[in-house]
Amino acid sequence: MSVAQAVDRGDAGSARTSTQIIDTDIHEMLPSASALLPHLDPAWHRNITAGWSAPYFFSYAYPHEAGFARADSRPADGTPAGSDFELLREQLLERYDMTAAILTSLFYPGDSSVQYEFGSALARAYNDWLAENWLDKDERLRGSICVNVNDPAGAAAEIDRVAGHPKLVQVMLGPRRDGYGEPRYLPIFEAAARNGLPVAIHPSSNAPTAFGYPQYLIEWRAMATVQHGMSQVSSIVFSGLLERFPTLRISMLESGWTWIPFALGRYDDNYRILRSEVPWLKRMPSEYVYEHFRFSTQPLEEMTSERFMSFIDLIGSEDLLMFSSDYPHMDADDPVRAFPKIPDGLRHKILYENARNWYGL
Repeated sequence: MSVAQAVDRGDAGSARTSTQIIDTDIHEMLPSASALLPHLDPAWHRNITAGWSAPYFFSYAYPHEAGFARADSRPADGTPAGSDFELLREQLLERYDMTAAILTSLFYPGDSSVQYEFGSALARAYNDWLAENWLDKDERLRGSICVNVNDPAGAAAEIDRVAGHPKLVQVMLGPRRDGYGEPRYLPIFEAAARNGLPVAIHPSSNAPTAFGYPQYLIEWRAMATVQHGMSQVSSIVFSGLLERFPTLRISMLESGWTWIPFALGRYDDNYRILRSEVPWLKRMPSEYVYEHFRFSTQPLEEMTSERFMSFIDLIGSEDLLMFSSDYPHMDADDPVRAFPKIPDGLRHKILYENARNWYGL
């Protein structure tokens, strides 16, 4: 496939690009918790009908009346942004003529550390709701398997239950205060590897900074998701998880990517000094990252073409980045205008080819 001249960031023309697009991070949302009732074990119905809602702690002031969502992504009926398939189809799938779109939710039963059984029941109900209300509506849509990470054995069982669905393409893990390299999470990664599914890690309000929750939202947005992403990659690499499961693939979503060169240098330099502490590693840490990790592009910092290409050179690979819009968030990236002018082949890889290869689409 030939790729036409890249579109400059400043071009205000067509919403279509000259290459195919796979979006790797789109947040579909529940219209309300009661939407899960038809799929939830009746033993847990009262938990929802008595007023339960998904746990979501975030005490900062929100940026505007639509919260963290694009104002135009809020359905007219007042349900949450991202809960209306037709609106998402119009604003994203059709506008950019997307080849495929991976739904990543923001539903993390593991954000609550109590009632593990309820959390696992919610994950099961969510997966069935997702298949019925989203995946069946458009051939371009793919989904992510929701699990309760506080119940690793139950999460593994849920992965095995739904992994055969042809449009569920990865396991979704929310943020943690500890690393996913910890032994207690092994059943989750074992089940993902057993079923040939990538694992995606995505931050949320449950990811604080190294200082906890800072004083201001701007601090949290600048640092929390990046620090969480860096720490999870470190935990997974140095734990030996990727030696234990050599086919495992990890997608780091909405965690930044310009830190990759810095992190890889730190990993390798310290491994040269401290390799005796982690004798289970058989290769340089950076080699595990190149083989086993991919990173979504959003939020893409404003930068010139020269600066963008300098990061690609420092990373040392054109294969690690996959386009993501992060729809329907207020800072969602436009695949036409988000990138500076870059070589056609690289644009094609980021917008389409890398994700196609990673997910086998």
